Amino acid sequence: MLLVHILAFNARQRDLNGSWFMIARKSPVVDYLPQGISSSLIRLIDDGRDLIMEEYHSINGTCMPRMHGRWKRLNDTDGYLMEVRNPTGSAFQIFLRVIFHTLSGEQNEEMNMVMFGCRAPNKDGSCAPADVSASILSNSRHPQTLALFQSAKHIEDYACIDALEMKTFNTYTSCGDEVVDEDQKLRHALIDEDSTFVDVECRVENWKGFVDITKFYDEHRILTVVAYIDPLLDRQQIAHISCHYSSKYKAECEWIRQRQCFKTSLSQSFDGASRITVSTEFTSMNGSQITADFSGSIIWQNGDEFVSLECLHIEEDDGSCESYRIYVWSDEDHMDQPTLREIYSVLHTFCIDPTELIFLNTFHECRNESDESTAVQCSEPPGWTPVGTNILQGTWYFAADINGEPKIFMQSVVIQLSVDEQDSSLMHLTFYAKKELHNRECMGPGEGTVRLLNDSTLEVTVEYRYKLVPTYKNTITWKSRIIYLDNQRLVLYRCLKTAENGTCVHKDLDILVRSSPISATLKQSSSVVTKPQATQAT
Repeated sequence: MLLVHILAFNARQRDLNGSWFMIARKSPVVDYLPQGISSSLIRLIDDGRDLIMEEYHSINGTCMPRMHGRWKRLNDTDGYLMEVRNPTGSAFQIFLRVIFHTLSGEQNEEMNMVMFGCRAPNKDGSCAPADVSASILSNSRHPQTLALFQSAKHIEDYACIDALEMKTFNTYTSCGDEVVDEDQKLRHALIDEDSTFVDVECRVENWKGFVDITKFYDEHRILTVVAYIDPLLDRQQIAHISCHYSSKYKAECEWIRQRQCFKTSLSQSFDGASRITVSTEFTSMNGSQITADFSGSIIWQNGDEFVSLECLHIEEDDGSCESYRIYVWSDEDHMDQPTLREIYSVLHTFCIDPTELIFLNTFHECRNESDESTAVQCSEPPGWTPVGTNILQGTWYFAADINGEPKIFMQSVVIQLSVDEQDSSLMHLTFYAKKELHNRECMGPGEGTVRLLNDSTLEVTVEYRYKLVPTYKNTITWKSRIIYLDNQRLVLYRCLKTAENGTCVHKDLDILVRSSPISATLKQSSSVVTKPQATQAT
Protein backbone atom coordinates (compact mmCIF):
# COMPACT_ATOMS: atom_id res chain seq x y z
CA MET A 1 0.00 0.00 0.00
CA LEU A 2 1.41 3.40 -0.98
CA LEU A 3 0.82 6.05 1.62
CA VAL A 4 1.41 8.81 -0.92
CA HIS A 5 -1.51 7.54 -3.01
CA ILE A 6 -4.00 8.09 -0.19
CA LEU A 7 -5.29 11.62 -0.61
CA ALA A 8 -5.33 13.75 2.50
CA PHE A 9 -8.45 15.80 3.27
CA ASN A 10 -7.27 19.37 3.73
CA ALA A 11 -9.08 19.75 7.04
CA ARG A 12 -8.83 23.00 8.89
CA GLN A 13 -7.14 22.52 12.22
CA ARG A 14 -10.01 24.21 14.03
CA ASP A 15 -12.31 21.48 12.65
CA LEU A 16 -10.24 18.89 14.55
CA ASN A 17 -10.31 20.83 17.81
CA GLY A 18 -12.57 19.19 20.41
CA SER A 19 -13.53 15.77 21.77
CA TRP A 20 -13.78 12.73 19.48
CA PHE A 21 -15.27 9.34 20.27
CA MET A 22 -13.54 6.37 18.71
CA ILE A 23 -16.20 4.49 16.75
CA ALA A 24 -14.03 1.83 15.11
CA ARG A 25 -10.31 1.24 14.59
CA LYS A 26 -7.80 -1.00 12.88
CA SER A 27 -4.66 -0.99 15.00
CA PRO A 28 -1.07 -1.54 13.91
CA VAL A 29 0.71 -4.55 15.38
CA VAL A 30 2.69 -2.22 17.62
CA ASP A 31 0.35 0.34 19.14
CA TYR A 32 0.20 2.94 21.87
CA LEU A 33 -3.18 1.64 23.05
CA PRO A 34 -3.09 -1.49 25.21
CA GLN A 35 -4.76 -4.72 24.19
CA GLY A 36 -8.33 -5.31 25.30
CA ILE A 37 -9.56 -1.72 25.42
CA SER A 38 -13.32 -1.28 24.97
CA SER A 39 -13.58 2.51 24.56
CA SER A 40 -11.40 5.44 23.60
CA LEU A 41 -11.98 9.19 23.70
CA ILE A 42 -9.50 11.62 22.14
CA ARG A 43 -9.49 15.29 23.04
CA LEU A 44 -7.57 17.60 20.68
CA ILE A 45 -6.60 21.14 21.68
CA ASP A 46 -5.32 23.58 19.08
CA ASP A 47 -2.33 25.52 20.45
CA GLY A 48 -1.87 27.59 17.29
CA ARG A 49 0.66 25.30 15.66
CA ASP A 50 0.08 21.71 16.76
CA LEU A 51 -2.69 19.74 18.43
CA ILE A 52 -2.27 18.73 22.07
CA MET A 53 -3.82 15.29 22.64
CA GLU A 54 -5.43 13.75 25.68
CA GLU A 55 -6.65 10.15 25.43
CA TYR A 56 -9.13 8.43 27.75
CA HIS A 57 -9.85 4.71 27.45
CA SER A 58 -11.36 1.84 29.41
CA ILE A 59 -10.56 -1.85 29.82
CA ASN A 60 -13.33 -4.20 30.94
CA GLY A 61 -15.47 -1.26 31.93
CA THR A 62 -12.77 0.40 34.06
CA CYS A 63 -11.41 3.84 33.15
CA MET A 64 -7.60 3.77 32.81
CA PRO A 65 -5.13 6.62 33.44
CA ARG A 66 -5.16 9.44 30.91
CA MET A 67 -2.45 9.52 28.24
CA HIS A 68 -0.86 12.69 26.85
CA GLY A 69 0.56 13.35 23.42
CA ARG A 70 1.01 15.86 20.62
CA TRP A 71 0.04 15.92 16.96
CA LYS A 72 2.83 17.84 15.23
CA ARG A 73 1.65 19.60 12.12
CA LEU A 74 3.74 18.68 9.08
CA ASN A 75 1.99 20.46 6.17
CA ASP A 76 -1.35 20.46 4.40
CA THR A 77 -0.63 17.25 2.51
CA ASP A 78 1.39 15.15 4.96
CA GLY A 79 -0.87 15.64 7.97
CA TYR A 80 0.52 15.08 11.46
CA LEU A 81 3.17 13.16 13.35
CA MET A 82 1.52 11.90 16.53
CA GLU A 83 3.83 11.45 19.51
CA VAL A 84 2.54 9.83 22.67
CA ARG A 85 3.81 7.85 25.63
CA ASN A 86 1.89 4.69 26.43
CA PRO A 87 1.06 3.61 30.01
CA THR A 88 4.41 1.77 30.29
CA GLY A 89 6.30 4.99 29.48
CA SER A 90 7.44 3.95 26.03
CA ALA A 91 7.43 6.57 23.30
CA PHE A 92 5.25 5.92 20.27
CA GLN A 93 5.08 7.72 16.92
CA ILE A 94 2.72 7.38 13.97
CA PHE A 95 2.08 9.49 10.89
CA LEU A 96 -1.60 10.48 10.57
CA ARG A 97 -3.73 11.93 7.81
CA VAL A 98 -7.35 13.03 7.82
CA ILE A 99 -8.66 11.37 4.64
CA PHE A 100 -12.37 12.03 5.18
CA HIS A 101 -14.35 14.67 7.09
CA THR A 102 -18.08 15.28 6.84
CA LEU A 103 -20.89 17.15 8.54
CA SER A 104 -24.30 15.59 9.16
CA GLY A 105 -27.46 16.19 11.15
CA GLU A 106 -30.23 18.69 10.47
CA GLN A 107 -28.05 21.62 11.56
CA ASN A 108 -24.67 20.12 10.58
CA GLU A 109 -24.05 19.64 14.28
CA GLU A 110 -22.46 16.20 13.86
CA MET A 111 -18.89 15.79 12.59
CA ASN A 112 -17.32 12.52 11.52
CA MET A 113 -13.83 11.85 10.21
CA VAL A 114 -11.52 9.07 9.12
CA MET A 115 -7.86 9.01 10.20
CA PHE A 116 -5.35 6.93 8.27
CA GLY A 117 -2.00 6.23 9.87
CA CYS A 118 1.29 4.54 9.17
CA ARG A 119 3.73 3.84 11.99
CA ALA A 120 6.83 3.56 9.78
CA PRO A 121 6.44 4.63 6.13
CA ASN A 122 9.01 3.27 3.70
CA LYS A 123 11.12 5.55 1.53
CA ASP A 124 8.94 4.86 -1.50
CA GLY A 125 5.84 5.92 0.41
CA SER A 126 4.56 2.40 1.00
CA CYS A 127 3.37 1.15 4.37
CA ALA A 128 3.61 -2.42 5.57
CA PRO A 129 0.20 -3.91 6.52
CA ALA A 130 1.45 -4.44 10.07
CA ASP A 131 2.09 -0.70 10.45
CA VAL A 132 -1.26 0.52 9.08
CA SER A 133 -3.83 2.23 11.30
CA ALA A 134 -7.33 3.40 10.37
CA SER A 135 -9.86 5.04 12.68
CA ILE A 136 -13.43 6.28 12.40
CA LEU A 137 -14.12 9.09 14.88
CA SER A 138 -17.17 11.21 15.62
CA ASN A 139 -18.05 14.07 17.92
CA SER A 140 -21.31 12.20 18.62
CA ARG A 141 -21.68 9.12 20.79
CA HIS A 142 -24.29 7.89 18.32
CA PRO A 143 -23.34 8.99 14.79
CA GLN A 144 -25.87 8.72 12.01
CA THR A 145 -25.92 5.53 9.96
CA LEU A 146 -25.28 7.30 6.65
CA ALA A 147 -22.20 9.04 8.06
CA LEU A 148 -20.83 5.71 9.31
CA PHE A 149 -21.45 4.09 5.94
CA GLN A 150 -19.64 6.91 4.13
CA SER A 151 -16.70 6.65 6.53
CA ALA A 152 -16.41 2.89 6.17
CA LYS A 153 -16.75 3.08 2.39
CA HIS A 154 -14.01 5.70 2.24
CA ILE A 155 -11.66 3.39 4.15
CA GLU A 156 -12.41 0.49 1.81
CA ASP A 157 -12.18 2.57 -1.40
CA TYR A 158 -9.08 4.62 -0.63
CA ALA A 159 -7.16 2.73 2.05
CA CYS A 160 -7.98 -0.78 0.77
CA ILE A 161 -8.95 -1.86 4.28
CA ASP A 162 -11.91 -4.14 4.86
CA ALA A 163 -14.18 -2.37 7.33
CA LEU A 164 -14.99 -5.74 8.88
CA GLU A 165 -11.38 -5.90 10.11
CA MET A 166 -11.96 -2.87 12.30
CA LYS A 167 -12.81 -3.23 15.97
CA THR A 168 -15.84 -1.29 17.18
CA PHE A 169 -15.76 0.62 20.46
CA ASN A 170 -18.27 1.45 23.15
CA THR A 171 -19.08 5.17 23.22
CA TYR A 172 -21.40 5.01 26.23
CA THR A 173 -18.78 5.18 28.99
CA SER A 174 -17.93 7.90 31.48
CA CYS A 175 -14.20 7.86 30.71
CA GLY A 176 -13.28 11.46 29.82
CA ASP A 177 -16.80 12.69 30.48
CA GLU A 178 -15.42 15.56 32.52
CA VAL A 179 -13.67 17.16 29.52
CA VAL A 180 -16.31 16.85 26.78
CA ASP A 181 -18.83 19.55 25.87
CA GLU A 182 -22.16 19.63 27.68
CA ASP A 183 -24.10 18.09 24.81
CA GLN A 184 -21.56 15.23 24.59
CA LYS A 185 -21.85 14.16 28.22
CA LEU A 186 -22.97 10.64 28.98
CA ARG A 187 -26.07 11.73 30.88
CA HIS A 188 -27.47 13.20 27.68
CA ALA A 189 -26.73 10.14 25.54
CA LEU A 190 -30.07 8.39 25.96
CA ILE A 191 -31.52 5.53 23.95
CA ASP A 192 -35.30 5.23 24.19
CA GLU A 193 -37.33 2.04 24.25
CA ASP A 194 -37.38 1.95 20.43
CA SER A 195 -33.55 2.08 20.35
CA THR A 196 -33.73 5.60 18.93
CA PHE A 197 -31.10 8.14 19.96
CA VAL A 198 -32.54 11.16 21.73
CA ASP A 199 -30.58 14.37 21.10
CA VAL A 200 -29.80 16.44 24.14
CA GLU A 201 -31.28 19.47 22.37
CA CYS A 202 -34.63 17.67 22.16
CA ARG A 203 -35.03 17.50 25.92
CA VAL A 204 -37.34 20.27 27.07
CA GLU A 205 -35.09 21.11 29.99
CA ASN A 206 -32.35 22.00 27.49
CA TRP A 207 -34.46 24.19 25.21
CA LYS A 208 -32.80 27.55 24.67
CA GLY A 209 -32.83 30.40 22.21
CA PHE A 210 -35.98 32.24 23.33
CA VAL A 211 -36.16 35.84 22.09
CA ASP A 212 -37.49 39.15 23.41
CA ILE A 213 -41.06 40.09 22.41
CA THR A 214 -41.67 43.09 24.68
CA LYS A 215 -41.15 45.78 21.99
CA PHE A 216 -43.05 43.93 19.28
CA TYR A 217 -46.38 45.41 20.39
CA ASP A 218 -45.10 48.99 20.63
CA GLU A 219 -46.54 49.41 17.13
CA HIS A 220 -50.18 49.16 16.14
CA ARG A 221 -50.72 45.52 15.15
CA ILE A 222 -53.18 43.56 13.02
CA LEU A 223 -51.86 40.01 13.27
CA THR A 224 -52.85 36.97 11.25
CA VAL A 225 -52.14 33.32 12.05
CA VAL A 226 -50.10 32.10 9.10
CA ALA A 227 -49.69 28.54 10.42
CA TYR A 228 -50.17 26.54 13.59
CA ILE A 229 -49.87 23.19 15.34
CA ASP A 230 -52.49 22.89 18.06
CA PRO A 231 -54.34 19.71 19.11
CA LEU A 232 -57.24 21.90 20.28
CA LEU A 233 -58.04 22.94 16.71
CA ASP A 234 -57.91 19.44 15.23
CA ARG A 235 -60.95 18.74 13.02
CA GLN A 236 -62.33 22.25 13.65
CA GLN A 237 -61.94 23.27 9.98
CA ILE A 238 -60.64 26.72 10.84
CA ALA A 239 -59.56 28.55 7.67
CA HIS A 240 -58.56 31.98 9.00
CA ILE A 241 -57.65 33.71 12.29
CA SER A 242 -56.74 37.40 12.54
CA CYS A 243 -56.67 39.80 15.49
CA HIS A 244 -56.87 43.61 15.58
CA TYR A 245 -55.00 44.86 18.68
CA SER A 246 -56.30 47.96 20.43
CA SER A 247 -53.44 47.74 22.95
CA LYS A 248 -50.64 45.39 23.98
CA TYR A 249 -53.13 43.48 26.10
CA LYS A 250 -56.41 43.33 24.13
CA ALA A 251 -57.55 42.51 20.60
CA GLU A 252 -60.67 41.68 18.62
CA CYS A 253 -60.30 38.52 16.50
CA GLU A 254 -62.07 37.17 13.44
CA TRP A 255 -62.33 33.43 12.76
CA ILE A 256 -63.59 31.86 9.53
CA ARG A 257 -64.85 28.35 9.00
CA GLN A 258 -66.47 27.29 5.72
CA ARG A 259 -67.31 30.92 4.80
CA GLN A 260 -68.89 31.41 8.21
CA CYS A 261 -67.40 34.22 10.27
CA PHE A 262 -67.43 34.58 14.04
CA LYS A 263 -65.73 37.18 16.21
CA THR A 264 -64.12 36.90 19.64
CA SER A 265 -62.13 38.96 22.11
CA LEU A 266 -58.53 38.21 23.04
CA SER A 267 -56.56 39.14 26.13
CA GLN A 268 -52.84 38.72 26.69
CA SER A 269 -50.14 39.48 29.22
CA PHE A 270 -46.35 39.20 29.32
CA ASP A 271 -44.53 36.74 31.53
CA GLY A 272 -40.97 38.01 31.26
CA ALA A 273 -39.32 39.23 28.06
CA SER A 274 -39.87 36.14 25.91
CA ARG A 275 -43.21 34.67 26.94
CA ILE A 276 -46.82 35.71 26.37
CA THR A 277 -49.99 34.41 28.01
CA VAL A 278 -52.88 34.62 25.53
CA SER A 279 -56.51 33.61 26.01
CA THR A 280 -59.52 33.80 23.70
CA GLU A 281 -62.58 31.79 22.68
CA PHE A 282 -63.86 30.23 19.48
CA THR A 283 -67.02 28.51 18.34
CA SER A 284 -66.52 24.76 17.93
CA MET A 285 -68.07 22.61 15.20
CA ASN A 286 -70.98 21.70 17.49
CA GLY A 287 -71.69 25.37 18.28
CA SER A 288 -70.28 25.46 21.81
CA GLN A 289 -67.84 28.09 23.01
CA ILE A 290 -64.34 26.76 23.75
CA THR A 291 -61.53 28.65 25.47
CA ALA A 292 -58.41 28.73 23.29
CA ASP A 293 -54.96 29.14 24.82
CA PHE A 294 -52.39 30.71 22.47
CA SER A 295 -49.76 31.12 25.20
CA GLY A 296 -46.14 30.23 24.53
CA SER A 297 -42.49 31.22 24.59
CA ILE A 298 -41.17 33.22 21.64
CA ILE A 299 -38.57 31.23 19.70
CA TRP A 300 -38.22 33.62 16.73
CA GLN A 301 -39.26 37.11 15.63
CA ASN A 302 -38.12 39.59 13.00
CA GLY A 303 -40.15 42.70 13.84
CA ASP A 304 -43.15 41.77 11.68
CA GLU A 305 -43.64 38.06 12.44
CA PHE A 306 -43.06 35.83 15.43
CA VAL A 307 -43.36 32.18 16.42
CA SER A 308 -44.55 30.96 19.81
CA LEU A 309 -43.98 27.47 21.22
CA GLU A 310 -45.52 25.69 24.19
CA CYS A 311 -44.81 22.10 25.23
CA LEU A 312 -48.08 20.47 26.27
CA HIS A 313 -46.71 17.09 27.35
CA ILE A 314 -43.17 15.94 28.19
CA GLU A 315 -42.19 12.35 27.42
CA GLU A 316 -41.25 10.61 30.66
CA ASP A 317 -38.63 8.31 29.13
CA ASP A 318 -36.37 10.83 27.45
CA GLY A 319 -37.59 14.31 28.46
CA SER A 320 -38.51 15.33 24.93
CA CYS A 321 -41.71 17.18 24.05
CA GLU A 322 -44.36 14.69 22.93
CA SER A 323 -47.13 17.23 22.25
CA TYR A 324 -46.74 20.92 21.55
CA ARG A 325 -48.57 24.06 20.45
CA ILE A 326 -47.05 26.38 17.84
CA TYR A 327 -48.43 29.58 16.33
CA VAL A 328 -46.85 31.59 13.52
CA TRP A 329 -48.16 35.17 13.60
CA SER A 330 -47.57 37.84 10.95
CA ASP A 331 -48.31 41.54 10.54
CA GLU A 332 -47.84 41.20 6.76
CA ASP A 333 -50.29 40.02 4.10
CA HIS A 334 -47.94 37.27 3.03
CA MET A 335 -44.76 35.55 4.18
CA ASP A 336 -41.99 34.99 1.63
CA GLN A 337 -40.10 31.72 1.21
CA PRO A 338 -36.77 32.87 2.76
CA THR A 339 -38.67 33.80 5.92
CA LEU A 340 -40.43 30.42 5.96
CA ARG A 341 -37.12 28.60 5.52
CA GLU A 342 -35.71 30.56 8.46
CA ILE A 343 -38.70 29.56 10.61
CA TYR A 344 -38.33 25.93 9.51
CA SER A 345 -34.68 26.02 10.56
CA VAL A 346 -35.59 27.40 14.00
CA LEU A 347 -38.23 24.68 14.50
CA HIS A 348 -35.63 22.05 13.65
CA THR A 349 -33.44 23.29 16.52
CA PHE A 350 -36.33 22.47 18.86
CA CYS A 351 -36.65 18.99 17.27
CA ILE A 352 -39.99 19.85 15.65
CA ASP A 353 -40.92 18.72 12.15
CA PRO A 354 -42.10 21.91 10.35
CA THR A 355 -44.09 19.87 7.80
CA GLU A 356 -46.65 19.32 10.58
CA LEU A 357 -47.64 22.99 10.35
CA ILE A 358 -51.17 23.67 9.15
CA PHE A 359 -51.29 26.83 7.02
CA LEU A 360 -54.32 29.10 7.05
CA ASN A 361 -55.72 31.57 4.56
CA THR A 362 -54.29 35.00 5.32
CA PHE A 363 -56.29 37.33 3.06
CA HIS A 364 -59.90 36.67 4.07
CA GLU A 365 -62.23 39.20 5.66
CA CYS A 366 -65.40 38.42 7.55
CA ARG A 367 -68.48 38.85 5.35
CA ASN A 368 -72.05 37.72 5.67
CA GLU A 369 -72.77 34.84 3.34
CA SER A 370 -76.12 36.40 2.41
CA ASP A 371 -74.28 39.34 0.82
CA GLU A 372 -72.80 37.06 -1.83
CA SER A 373 -75.20 36.23 -4.64
CA THR A 374 -74.97 33.07 -6.66
CA ALA A 375 -74.34 35.16 -9.76
CA VAL A 376 -71.26 36.72 -8.19
CA GLN A 377 -69.92 33.33 -7.08
CA CYS A 378 -70.34 31.80 -10.53
CA SER A 379 -68.98 34.70 -12.60
CA GLU A 380 -65.47 34.98 -13.97
CA PRO A 381 -63.23 34.98 -10.86
CA PRO A 382 -61.18 38.13 -10.31
CA GLY A 383 -57.42 38.04 -10.06
CA TRP A 384 -55.91 37.70 -6.59
CA THR A 385 -54.17 40.64 -4.95
CA PRO A 386 -51.55 41.25 -3.77
CA VAL A 387 -49.32 39.08 -5.95
CA GLY A 388 -45.56 39.22 -6.41
CA THR A 389 -42.86 36.99 -7.81
CA ASN A 390 -41.20 36.93 -4.39
CA ILE A 391 -44.02 34.76 -2.99
CA LEU A 392 -44.38 32.73 -6.20
CA GLN A 393 -40.74 31.65 -6.42
CA GLY A 394 -39.68 28.24 -5.16
CA THR A 395 -41.07 24.72 -5.52
CA TRP A 396 -44.75 23.91 -6.16
CA TYR A 397 -46.48 20.52 -6.38
CA PHE A 398 -49.69 20.09 -8.40
CA ALA A 399 -52.10 18.68 -5.83
CA ALA A 400 -55.39 18.61 -7.75
CA ASP A 401 -56.86 19.37 -11.13
CA ILE A 402 -60.47 20.40 -11.82
CA ASN A 403 -61.33 20.08 -15.49
CA GLY A 404 -64.68 19.75 -17.19
CA GLU A 405 -63.39 17.50 -19.96
CA PRO A 406 -60.62 14.90 -20.28
CA LYS A 407 -57.19 16.01 -21.41
CA ILE A 408 -53.64 14.62 -21.18
CA PHE A 409 -53.85 13.32 -17.62
CA MET A 410 -50.77 13.76 -15.47
CA GLN A 411 -50.06 11.48 -12.54
CA SER A 412 -47.81 14.07 -10.83
CA VAL A 413 -46.20 17.41 -11.66
CA VAL A 414 -43.64 19.47 -9.76
CA ILE A 415 -42.29 22.86 -10.83
CA GLN A 416 -39.50 25.16 -9.68
CA LEU A 417 -39.78 28.95 -10.22
CA SER A 418 -36.81 31.31 -9.93
CA VAL A 419 -36.98 35.08 -10.45
CA ASP A 420 -34.90 36.53 -13.28
CA GLU A 421 -32.06 38.71 -11.98
CA GLN A 422 -32.69 41.45 -14.56
CA ASP A 423 -36.52 41.40 -14.83
CA SER A 424 -38.43 40.95 -11.56
CA SER A 425 -41.70 40.14 -13.38
CA LEU A 426 -40.10 37.19 -15.22
CA MET A 427 -39.53 33.77 -13.68
CA HIS A 428 -37.63 30.81 -15.09
CA LEU A 429 -39.51 27.52 -14.93
CA THR A 430 -38.17 23.98 -14.49
CA PHE A 431 -40.69 21.14 -14.39
CA TYR A 432 -40.95 17.38 -14.00
CA ALA A 433 -44.12 15.48 -14.88
CA LYS A 434 -45.32 11.89 -14.97
CA LYS A 435 -48.07 10.78 -17.33
CA GLU A 436 -50.98 8.71 -16.06
CA LEU A 437 -50.15 5.75 -18.33
CA HIS A 438 -49.42 2.09 -17.81
CA ASN A 439 -45.68 2.78 -17.89
CA ARG A 440 -45.99 6.10 -16.04
CA GLU A 441 -43.51 7.81 -18.33
CA CYS A 442 -41.53 10.55 -16.58
CA MET A 443 -40.84 13.79 -18.44
CA GLY A 444 -38.23 16.32 -17.48
CA PRO A 445 -36.44 18.33 -16.66
CA GLY A 446 -38.43 20.64 -18.90
CA GLU A 447 -37.84 24.36 -19.11
CA GLY A 448 -39.83 27.48 -19.75
CA THR A 449 -40.65 30.98 -18.57
CA VAL A 450 -43.47 32.50 -16.53
CA ARG A 451 -44.27 36.20 -16.70
CA LEU A 452 -46.48 37.89 -14.09
CA LEU A 453 -48.84 40.35 -15.79
CA ASN A 454 -50.60 43.31 -14.18
CA ASP A 455 -53.97 41.56 -13.78
CA SER A 456 -52.61 38.69 -11.63
CA THR A 457 -52.30 36.55 -14.76
CA LEU A 458 -49.37 34.26 -15.48
CA GLU A 459 -48.19 33.99 -19.08
CA VAL A 460 -46.53 30.56 -19.29
CA THR A 461 -44.25 29.40 -22.12
CA VAL A 462 -43.02 25.81 -21.97
CA GLU A 463 -40.59 23.96 -24.21
CA TYR A 464 -40.75 20.18 -24.54
CA ARG A 465 -39.44 17.39 -26.73
CA TYR A 466 -41.00 14.18 -27.93
CA LYS A 467 -39.22 11.04 -26.82
CA LEU A 468 -39.39 9.48 -30.29
CA VAL A 469 -38.03 12.62 -31.97
CA PRO A 470 -35.61 14.08 -29.41
CA THR A 471 -34.19 16.69 -31.78
CA TYR A 472 -37.61 18.28 -32.34
CA LYS A 473 -38.51 20.99 -29.86
CA ASN A 474 -42.05 22.26 -29.42
CA THR A 475 -43.29 25.35 -27.61
CA ILE A 476 -46.67 25.94 -26.02
CA THR A 477 -47.95 29.19 -24.46
CA TRP A 478 -51.02 29.81 -22.31
CA LYS A 479 -52.30 32.16 -19.63
CA SER A 480 -53.64 31.24 -16.18
CA ARG A 481 -55.13 33.64 -13.69
CA ILE A 482 -54.16 33.51 -10.01
CA ILE A 483 -57.42 33.42 -8.04
CA TYR A 484 -55.88 32.48 -4.68
CA LEU A 485 -52.37 32.66 -3.24
CA ASP A 486 -50.79 32.32 0.17
CA ASN A 487 -47.53 30.94 1.52
CA GLN A 488 -48.45 27.31 0.95
CA ARG A 489 -51.20 27.19 -1.70
CA LEU A 490 -51.77 28.53 -5.19
CA VAL A 491 -54.97 28.25 -7.26
CA LEU A 492 -54.80 28.87 -11.03
CA TYR A 493 -57.83 29.39 -13.29
CA ARG A 494 -58.07 29.22 -17.07
CA CYS A 495 -61.08 29.31 -19.37
CA LEU A 496 -60.57 26.93 -22.28
CA LYS A 497 -63.90 27.47 -24.07
CA THR A 498 -66.33 30.40 -24.04
CA ALA A 499 -69.99 30.38 -25.08
CA GLU A 500 -71.51 33.00 -27.40
CA ASN A 501 -72.88 34.92 -24.42
CA GLY A 502 -69.38 35.19 -22.93
CA THR A 503 -69.76 32.66 -20.15
CA CYS A 504 -67.07 30.03 -19.68
CA VAL A 505 -68.27 26.52 -20.48
CA HIS A 506 -64.95 24.69 -20.16
CA LYS A 507 -62.74 25.62 -17.19
CA ASP A 508 -59.36 24.38 -16.08
CA LEU A 509 -58.43 24.90 -12.45
CA ASP A 510 -55.22 23.74 -10.74
CA ILE A 511 -54.42 23.64 -7.03
CA LEU A 512 -50.71 23.77 -6.16
CA VAL A 513 -49.11 23.27 -2.76
CA ARG A 514 -45.62 23.78 -1.38
CA SER A 515 -45.10 20.34 0.22
CA SER A 516 -45.32 16.97 -1.47
CA PRO A 517 -47.53 15.23 1.17
CA ILE A 518 -51.13 16.31 0.66
CA SER A 519 -52.70 17.30 3.98
CA ALA A 520 -55.80 19.00 5.22
CA THR A 521 -54.52 22.25 3.73
CA LEU A 522 -55.81 21.03 0.35
CA LYS A 523 -59.36 21.19 1.67
CA GLN A 524 -58.81 24.78 2.76
CA SER A 525 -57.62 25.69 -0.74
CA SER A 526 -60.71 24.23 -2.33
CA SER A 527 -62.93 26.53 -0.26
CA VAL A 528 -62.13 29.40 -2.62
CA VAL A 529 -63.49 27.58 -5.69
CA THR A 530 -66.73 25.91 -6.66
CA LYS A 531 -67.53 22.26 -6.09
CA PRO A 532 -66.61 20.16 -9.19
CA GLN A 533 -64.90 16.85 -8.53
CA ALA A 534 -61.12 17.23 -8.18
CA THR A 535 -58.75 14.61 -9.55
CA GLN A 536 -55.93 14.39 -7.02
CA ALA A 537 -52.44 14.05 -8.44
CA THR A 538 -50.57 12.05 -5.88
